Amino acid sequence: MRTKILLAKFKTRQDNTRQDKTRQEKQKRRYEMRRQLKRAGARWLARGRRDQATRVEQSRAEQSRAEQSRTEQNRIKNRTENRTEQSRAEQNRAEQNRAS
Repeated sequence: MRTKILLAKFKTRQDNTRQDKTRQEKQKRRYEMRRQLKRAGARWLARGRRDQATRVEQSRAEQSRAEQSRTEQNRIKNRTENRTEQSRAEQNRAEQNRAS
């Protein structure tokens, strides 16, 4: 009888230690997974920030290019308008010279 009780105690102790080990392993796995997820999340966020920064940089570059092209087009337009005004003025002078 006494041996049975001792055996039962031993078995329960063995089971408990086995359960403890599996519990510890589960906790360890959970901890590792959480750590990996945190790192992956941090990497993902960093990549998102980098992508955002490059998008902002690209949009700024596009805006400056567009601004440059607008100013260039305005410059060309003003030149042509000035030429046409000059030629009109010359024609007017020539007509006035002819008339007088």
